[in-house]
Amino acid sequence: ELGNDTTKCEGDTVLIDAGNTGAKFLWNDGDTNQLKKIVSPGTYRVEISSNGCTEYDTIIIYDQVVTASLFTPDTASCVPLTSNFADLSSVNSGSITGWNWNFGDGNTSILQNPTNTYLVPSTYTVSLTVTSDLGCTDDTGLNSYIETYALPVADFSITPSYGIPRDLISFSDLSTNSVAWKWYFDDGDSSTLQNPIHTYLDEGNFSVTLIATS
Repeated sequence: ELGNDTTKCEGDTVLIDAGNTGAKFLWNDGDTNQLKKIVSPGTYRVEISSNGCTEYDTIIIYDQVVTASLFTPDTASCVPLTSNFADLSSVNSGSITGWNWNFGDGNTSILQNPTNTYLVPSTYTVSLTVTSDLGCTDDTGLNSYIETYALPVADFSITPSYGIPRDLISFSDLSTNSVAWKWYFDDGDSSTLQNPIHTYLDEGNFSVTLIATS
């Protein structure tokens, strides 16, 4: 009799359970293996012989090909990254009725077009397995990647923080996870140096802003 294989789709491997290891198998295409990979749709008949007894089984392979595919427009960003996944899978007949997403961060979903938020900087591998109305399946082979990066934290110190016009003021970058800097000195001037020196020409209180970019 047929074993635990209930999915009968093109490309499936079918296991015939004969109840013991001494049985002999003969498929109608001449194959003698107990495990048989079905590469074409159609009706297959197998003769099982054991202890002088012969039994016949028939299996029908559906002409249904499922192709899993996914798309996400958001593949690289700083955390938190919310990525919207789209199912682009197809089937030549029938319909796709099941989706199993693995987002690579421990989260999963059975929605067709799910959303996942990544909170930790890392590289994640995303996969999708789809199932048709006839039980045929396909997966994407872990072929989509998400990269997330740590947010920069802007910080700086000023020496001295007070003085008179035309004094030299040193600005020291104390930011983390940053590779580019934009300083605004509140007097119309700016700088892209990491540690600039600035001179104020007028008296007053000035609010300095630093934008750090990872």
